[in-house]
Amino acid sequence: MTIPTIISLIGASLSLALAFYALARNFRFFADRAFAAGMVALAVEQVMVLLAGQTSELAMLLQWEYYRLLAVALLPCPWLFFSLSFARDNYRDYIAAWKWQALSVSLLPLLLVVFFGHDLFANAAYFSAGTDWILKLGWAGYTFQILFLVNAVLILINLERTLRASFGKGRWRIKFTLLGIGSLFAVRIYHISETLLFSAASVRFSLLNSMVLVLAQLLIIVSILRDRLHRTNIYVSQQVLQNSLTLIVVGSYLLLLGVLAKAAQYCESGRLLLDNSLFIFLAALGSAVLFLSEDVRLRVSRFIHRHFDRPTYDYREIWTTFTARTASLVDIRGICQAVARTVSETFGVSRVSIWLTEDGSSRLSLAASTVLSGSDPVTLKEIEKQVTVLMITMRDEKTPIDLRRSPEESGTAQPDLNAGTSSLPATETIRYCAPLAVGGEFLGVMTLNDRSGSVPFSFEDFDLLKTISEQAAGILLNHRLLESLRRAKELEAFQTFSAFFVHDLKNIASTLSLTLENLPVHFENPEFRKDAMHLISKSVEKIRTMTGRMSLLRGRLELQCRECDLNELVRSTVISLESPGNQAFTSNLGAIPKLSIDPDQIQKVLTNLLLNAREASPERGEIMVATELKGNWVALSVSDHGCGMSEDFIRRELFQPFKSTKDRGLGIGLYHSKVIVEAHHGNIEVESRQGEGSNFRVLLPVVSTRQAP
Repeated sequence: MTIPTIISLIGASLSLALAFYALARNFRFFADRAFAAGMVALAVEQVMVLLAGQTSELAMLLQWEYYRLLAVALLPCPWLFFSLSFARDNYRDYIAAWKWQALSVSLLPLLLVVFFGHDLFANAAYFSAGTDWILKLGWAGYTFQILFLVNAVLILINLERTLRASFGKGRWRIKFTLLGIGSLFAVRIYHISETLLFSAASVRFSLLNSMVLVLAQLLIIVSILRDRLHRTNIYVSQQVLQNSLTLIVVGSYLLLLGVLAKAAQYCESGRLLLDNSLFIFLAALGSAVLFLSEDVRLRVSRFIHRHFDRPTYDYREIWTTFTARTASLVDIRGICQAVARTVSETFGVSRVSIWLTEDGSSRLSLAASTVLSGSDPVTLKEIEKQVTVLMITMRDEKTPIDLRRSPEESGTAQPDLNAGTSSLPATETIRYCAPLAVGGEFLGVMTLNDRSGSVPFSFEDFDLLKTISEQAAGILLNHRLLESLRRAKELEAFQTFSAFFVHDLKNIASTLSLTLENLPVHFENPEFRKDAMHLISKSVEKIRTMTGRMSLLRGRLELQCRECDLNELVRSTVISLESPGNQAFTSNLGAIPKLSIDPDQIQKVLTNLLLNAREASPERGEIMVATELKGNWVALSVSDHGCGMSEDFIRRELFQPFKSTKDRGLGIGLYHSKVIVEAHHGNIEVESRQGEGSNFRVLLPVVSTRQAP
């Protein structure tokens, strides 16, 4: 089976299948019946082409060619009425107005074939290069070609008018059907012009017709998949011939073809006009598909606007105003109000609203509006529901959209909000919507109503609105991040205070634990009971002081400084921590002046250092506490011979919160101690070797210490 035979079979089969589909879908619709009749005629033509391709005798070829022309003569009538009724809301007016003219014009080719069939071809017929039949036309053949050309042009004019009257979603649904049917008759015009030019009909044109038929059927199938019902209703003007692009194109083509044919006679290359027919047609069809695509049209228009159109706006003035209004604002609602005002003035839109998402949820809240600020809660609630639906789509959008355009025009799968927005209160009729998104963060949406006079936004308007939206989203995101950082710092301060508080409680608990351990042994000693009562009372007082001094929550440590004997503070602290069976504290207290310090805070430092040294030292190990004067500094040292610390830990993690070498350590004691010492304008140093012990040295100034800010 040859390739032409296969293509003819496919074309005939698809034609019958589409005819059955049209009738089965709804026989009552006039366009469907006309479509089915036209497809049956095309199927019959393909059968005749198939039979003609199987013969090598001229007599049989002429017979099958006659039957093929008879089927071709049946094409104009159904397809002309189809072009008058397809997708038209007022097709009955067209049928009534054009019924007799359409019948007379479309039936003339059929009458010519029936009554003058013997004059379709001249007596001479011959092979071309041994592979192609060339049939000379008779006077009836010439007339038939001219009548069919007129019908083809009328069909294309009606299809063109339907396409030009469509827009948006309607055009998206029907354009492939119109392209498919139009391509069938466009290629016929091409072949008729070639046939008239050379006064002969080439049988090989039938193969190209079959291939184009299959391509057209595929386009129709695409259209069926897009709109199974084929019930798009378009109102088309009765002035069919006015401003017809088809007439211009066909007339220009025939004129150009005549000029080329005349030139080809002198060059003796007339046959070149018959070559590469399929390639030329496919290129034209592909160009038509591309330029009828809304996406391609928008891309071309946007390119021309950006690179060739003169700007409408004074961008320097716009950005100067925008920056001046937003630069000094620190609250989000104030920024949103400034952005809404700028957008309203720039685009001449009276109603601009900005809706922001709430942190951690998908709910929206009105941040600013040029009209809704004083609206009643019921109105705001109703509008919020509408905008919430819109927000679902805008999360995936990168550019502003026009809600009155179809998804195919805007290139986005937006919800059907035309009905939704029309039900909104009069204060907020939404026409345009811009996403407030930057850096992968979706912050909300900005909605705009229509301009005065319903003048649609241009490409420049959309580009400028997109830029303003992105700039506003960037400012809002920065403020949100700063707010999150502020809250994080507050939480960090709270956590730090909590850690300090727990650590101090732990130290007090350790002191009370030591007292309880010694209580059974020294209970009968009145002096011990007196010291124990004093220690318990002092511990309770420390807890009360701790709960009352919440200054760390405000990010600073408040000191209660007074003159104090550091040596006496060391002695009392050591005594409170001494316990039988534990490490021994050895004191070496030098002659030092009194210092202006907060004794409670410095005692926390000393207690922490002593307890750390005890936990790091072996059982019954020695812990040295010393004080000495070094210039204008008093040095308080705590040394042990315990496990020590590595240089890497000292360099990287020592004095860092929540870093500890102890299994049960909170990692907050040394950090707290460092904060206290630095609040006294002092410093804390450490010397340690792993396995040999550690020496912590606290340096406090001799001069009066002012309260830390």
